[in-house]
Amino acid sequence: EEMGLRLGPAELRLTGIVSERSYLGQAHWLMFLFEVKLRLAQVPPPHREGDFAFFKREDLGTLDLPQTDRDYIWPAFWEHRGGFFAAHAAAHGTSVLSAARRPFTDYVVESETHPVRCPARVLIDPSRVEGPVPFVLVAVKSHHTPDIADWLDRLCGPGTVVVAAQNGLEAAERLGPYVNGASVVQSVVYCTTELIAPGHTRHYGAGWLWVPDTPEMHRLARLFPERVASIRP
Repeated sequence: EEMGLRLGPAELRLTGIVSERSYLGQAHWLMFLFEVKLRLAQVPPPHREGDFAFFKREDLGTLDLPQTDRDYIWPAFWEHRGGFFAAHAAAHGTSVLSAARRPFTDYVVESETHPVRCPARVLIDPSRVEGPVPFVLVAVKSHHTPDIADWLDRLCGPGTVVVAAQNGLEAAERLGPYVNGASVVQSVVYCTTELIAPGHTRHYGAGWLWVPDTPEMHRLARLFPERVASIRP
């Protein structure tokens, strides 16, 4: 439509169907991805919604694409091109970064009640972090806190809120030296899980994170609409 092209069924090939829940926390989408087989004789004229351009496959990583497109839809397209794929994305418009020792590509939760599989954004090198960020959830064992000092230095600033999802009650004293003046909040985690592999867990029951009743924690809870796990100020 925006390109002003007239296409018939023979000039289109249905490659994929993607449903996305709670896009930007506002709406649900059902998207049909077609590959246009017609070769263009000329570049379409400019349109009020944007200009048409050709990009090489290797250039896609440099473009300002939605995260779901970058992490999931385009990889699925290249993998299944010539065939067909269907996918569902549970998006909340919240950018989540996992700082990990080993890389992984997906979050996988085995659960009888709430199974999950979705793309993961993961870094294993703290020097690649673009921070500071608004919220940091620390989930390493308390005695491993010094091991993540470089991560905290890159992620945290005076406006950051650090939620300690760790054992022990001395979160402020333990994390304070590493967080560049960020606020440190103690929490209580009630969630029975087993780690199978990086990014892959088995869920047995519950899923609660208890935090103080403060404006910052209510703001954190609002980042996760329609959540299965419960953040409880």
